[in-house]
This record gives sequence, structure tokens and C-alpha cells, in this order.
Amino acid sequence: MQIYTLVRRGELHSVHCEDFLVSLDIDRNFYVGAVFDGCSSAVDSHFASALLGKILKKNCQTLPYQSFYQFGGSGLASADLGKWLLRQIFEDLQAARNQWLLDKLEMLATMILLVYHKTHKKAWAMALGDGVIKYDAQIYELDQNNRPDYVAYHLGEDFEEWFAQQTQVFELENPQDISICSDGIATFQSLKTDIAADFDPITYLLTDSFLAQHANMLTRKCNILQKQYGFLPADDVSIIRLRLAV
Repeated sequence: MQIYTLVRRGELHSVHCEDFLVSLDIDRNFYVGAVFDGCSSAVDSHFASALLGKILKKNCQTLPYQSFYQFGGSGLASADLGKWLLRQIFEDLQAARNQWLLDKLEMLATMILLVYHKTHKKAWAMALGDGVIKYDAQIYELDQNNRPDYVAYHLGEDFEEWFAQQTQVFELENPQDISICSDGIATFQSLKTDIAADFDPITYLLTDSFLAQHANMLTRKCNILQKQYGFLPADDVSIIRLRLAV
């Protein structure tokens, strides 16, 4: 399994990058990755995305001490672990709101969470807001008309009821190539006029295997997009790409 990551500030954000990324190999069975995108019209949106990311990282690091995880072992499904992690994020965000007296506008960030079971070769992903999920030849652009249903809107609700209402869920059998991205990946623009009509930055980053032998493939490709093709992202962009058939 090859793992590539990228976080890049967009041209419209001159001070802070509002995206955040977590990529963790948990053990021989599980990989967990997530991309977060803070709401630009909220308050301290870079903080909101980092807060959710740090909460996820903390809960991944405590997994070996969780009885449900130890009991399930290699038989634990990706979907079960994904739901547990979301529950912890939900509860820890509630606690942070109460302890730090956070306003709702200080916690608005989208999230795409990915859990991959390396032994079972099964992946589970859930998107809370806009973004892109790509697996094998399929690219899904998740668009909520720029009005994401942030998890922070629902902290006063019962987790099980909230979770049951989520529809942007993907369960993948034996995927070969998976990517999760913030919606900034759709904002690459170039002023050059001599680019081939069929050239697509999304395909170049998420499907093309050029430079796949390098761990920093996505960074190098972004540099090529800028220097050779004139492409820059208007919005912040974060990407996790897993190449599994290697």
C-alpha cells in the first residue's frame, strides 16, 4: 500500500490554510485518513478544521486501549471502526464546546473520513459536507450547494439518530486506488491557453500514476501543475490518495 498526502493553501486565502489532514497507519489491519475544511465565513476556520483533526488523531492513538477494538481484533469491520471514531469526535466536540465555551461558528468544518481494512481489503468512507471521493475509475464530487451540514450543527442531538441520517456513505470491496479530497481540488485554474482540452488536474492528481514511486508524488505533481501548466488552486486543497494494487 502506498500513501500520498497533500495540503496546499489556495490563492484566495492569503493568511491561513483552512484545510487539515490526518493520515495514520493504525496497525497491521487498519488505516485511517481524513481531510477537513474549515468554513471560510465562520470564525477562525483554520482552528475548526485543526480541532476536528486533532480529536480524530487522539482517538486513533488510544485505539489499542479500547476494549471493543481488542475484542474485535482483525474481525472488526471498517464500518464499525468508522462509526466508533465518529462517535468519539461527536462527544469530544461536545466536551470542547462546553469546556472552552466555543461558539458554533468556531467549530464549523467539513470532514471526509476513510477507514481501510488492509486484511479484508474493504474500505468505508463518510463525507460530512462537500468534497471529492475517488475509487478506481469512479470520481464522486459531493456538492451541498456551498451549504454543508456541519457536524457542529447537531451537537445537541442524539448521536445514533444523527448518524442514521447520513447519506454520503461509501463501502468499497477490494478497491485498487482510493482518494479523499476537500472541495478545493475542483478549483484549480490556469490562464494558459495552450493546454490540451482533455487535460484535467483532478485526473492528473487522483488517477495518473506518474511519479508514483515517490512518497511526495502529490506535492511534485502540484508543482508541475503550476510551473508547466499554470494551474493553481483558488481554494485550499487537501488530498489523501491510497494506491492499494502495488
